[in-house]
Amino acid sequence: MIQKYQAARSYKEAIDPNRVAVLSPDMKRVRALQQEAAAIRATEAEEERKKKVKSEKERKRVKSPEEERWDKLGGVGNALGDRNNDVSAVVGSSGVGGAGVRRRRGD
Repeated sequence: MIQKYQAARSYKEAIDPNRVAVLSPDMKRVRALQQEAAAIRATEAEEERKKKVKSEKERKRVKSPEEERWDKLGGVGNALGDRNNDVSAVVGSSGVGGAGVRRRRGD
């Protein structure tokens, strides 16, 4: 008997137009906050997923012998692609007068 009375009272309060009119803006505000929080969590999760994929790719990547030596030496020396000590920059400057490689005459 008490449960029926409580259920009827609860239903009556739930459909009361005065109460529903007041709750509607609050529910919209709460829902907007929930959506905002969900969007933030989704972007963070996407960034985390991208980092994880990137680290997994790096872990599975096969290193060249030069890179392996670089890692074994603990990063001491010249890294691959280091523009300061690049061989291609030094090739043309032999210190001898003239313009680089000379061709033979007459052959």
